[in-house]
Amino acid sequence: MTPDQISSIIDAQDKILIEIGKTINNLTISGSFGLIRAFTQHRVTDEIYLFSQNYEDDLKKLVGLKNLTKDESSLRWEGNIKGEQTIFDVEIDNVPLKIFLIEDPFKDLFGKTKLEINLFLEDIEGIYTRLLLDIMNNSENILFLVDLAYLDDEFHLIDFISDFSEITGYSSFDLIHSLKKSKINLEKDRFKTERILRDSNVTVSSTVLKKWLEAKIEELS
Repeated sequence: MTPDQISSIIDAQDKILIEIGKTINNLTISGSFGLIRAFTQHRVTDEIYLFSQNYEDDLKKLVGLKNLTKDESSLRWEGNIKGEQTIFDVEIDNVPLKIFLIEDPFKDLFGKTKLEINLFLEDIEGIYTRLLLDIMNNSENILFLVDLAYLDDEFHLIDFISDFSEITGYSSFDLIHSLKKSKINLEKDRFKTERILRDSNVTVSSTVLKKWLEAKIEELS
């Protein structure tokens, strides 16, 4: 992906976020998207994650925006922590994006900062928690694993696992199990994995990612 293409995606994201902020002023940017845009910029994504404490009401408002097309609704998280999500498709300046409106089960548990566009950006503790939940519920998504690796580079997983367990009720054993499943998926098709990494402008190879994953499993065991 060229620098111009990356710039176009970021510009399109900003435009739709400004538009959404005019309609709903209490949504929180978090998860992988919050990590990528506000902290690490380690990959390119066409997915925007917005967390809502008034899910049904905010869903009706998003459905009313003329630029957004409702795609599907499903559970994003199951198990100890549950949350619904609805996915919207939108095209801004010929750039296709996906908007994920996600039910927030934490209700102001984490700190956040009000942005000029009327949306909030969640603190790193909240981003970390949601990312770990995504990995535990969707271990085949290699890009979530990439996000965790970049986050762990500065905010170490071994130091965060006790907080995560207290917040969610999941143990380190539960997380290890999910990371092992991620390792299996990482090893299934190396060429596919490398393509996914390349298409998202990730500079880390699948081999390096696998070694990091093995080290984290050993560290947490």
